[in-house]
Amino acid sequence: MKYSEFRELVRSDIEVNRRSSGIFGIISVAVFRIGQYGNQGRGPLACAAKIMHVLLDTIWTKMIIGSDIPASIECGSALCLPHGGRGLFINPGTVIGDRVTIQQQVTIGNRPPRPEAPKIGSGVQIGAKASLLGEVTVGDGAKVGAHAVVTKDVPSGKTVAGVPARAIHPVDEASPLA
Repeated sequence: MKYSEFRELVRSDIEVNRRSSGIFGIISVAVFRIGQYGNQGRGPLACAAKIMHVLLDTIWTKMIIGSDIPASIECGSALCLPHGGRGLFINPGTVIGDRVTIQQQVTIGNRPPRPEAPKIGSGVQIGAKASLLGEVTVGDGAKVGAHAVVTKDVPSGKTVAGVPARAIHPVDEASPLA
């Protein structure tokens, strides 16, 4: 990763978190991006980023926010963490697209003994306390409801909810119940 790419990622993250989650979201994503640059960048600046990430990740992410957001995650731009990313646990092998919103207390992990992690498309919204487990793919523009447990693929544009997660039908705007 080049420093200019790192700067652009941080800029997009700050913009999206400034509007929705404030300073805690900005700090949480910035700590993650510093670690990402430390892992993928080259030269003395990347080395300094790696050292700084160890300190910031331990103090901010693990101790204050109570999350595990590994720097090894492959993640696109504009990652939004409302509520500062509190209580997030993300598998190091997870792939996350652009413009993804992850609410608080979400688990994105493998299903032991298998090591495979979820792949999350672009424009995905993941509700509070949802769990995405195993080698699942969440398609672009999909929504995962609060408390949902996702163990199967979610097609692009679909909304899933429940335990286990199932597709739910969108509310018809013309319906008297809407």
